[in-house]
Amino acid sequence: MLTDELIRRPKMYIIPPKNHKGLEDQAWIQDFLEPEDIERLNKMCARTANNATVTTEADTAQINSEVRSTSIKWVERTKDNADLWEKITNAIVGMNDKFFKFDITGIYESMQLGTYSEEIKGFYDFHMDASLKNSNSPAPRKLSMAMLLNDPSEFEGGDLVVMNNHKEFVLEQQKGRAWFMPSWTLHKVTPVTKGVRKSLVVWAGGPPFK
Repeated sequence: MLTDELIRRPKMYIIPPKNHKGLEDQAWIQDFLEPEDIERLNKMCARTANNATVTTEADTAQINSEVRSTSIKWVERTKDNADLWEKITNAIVGMNDKFFKFDITGIYESMQLGTYSEEIKGFYDFHMDASLKNSNSPAPRKLSMAMLLNDPSEFEGGDLVVMNNHKEFVLEQQKGRAWFMPSWTLHKVTPVTKGVRKSLVVWAGGPPFK
């Protein structure tokens, strides 16, 4: 749960999804990580990364540059980053309790750091994080969190777009802002045409829906 101390912090803003016309299924939270936390994550982005894959209909992972061009790094929980994991987990639990109310039992996958650079024309076409198969996780993904790690002035393009009721909506991005959405939401990141966009993605899961 979010602690009372965290809730009282004046720089935190939680916006009810129902206040957003057309974005009733999305919510955001700002600055629940300290600047030094974000700097740690940015430094992790600079370490060895791999080309991102996409999941095929056969439930296999492969590189497909027509769907996605992103460099990613997986971050497992360790004693050195346990504090980051705790802050992120608390935020996910708090947002789920307040808005989504899914049956979530944990975070079963490593955090994913993504780098979308001008050099590789970084993008990720429309996709869903959840899959009926999704054999890579012991629990189905239910709630997705996507946070921008650098300032939007550092890149052009790189919009985070969701599809709601057959309409596209661009979500306002700010450094340190985390967007939350059901994992079956269609969303994309448009091509980065200048600079570099860095992001953190985390998925929370639980028992299959009945």
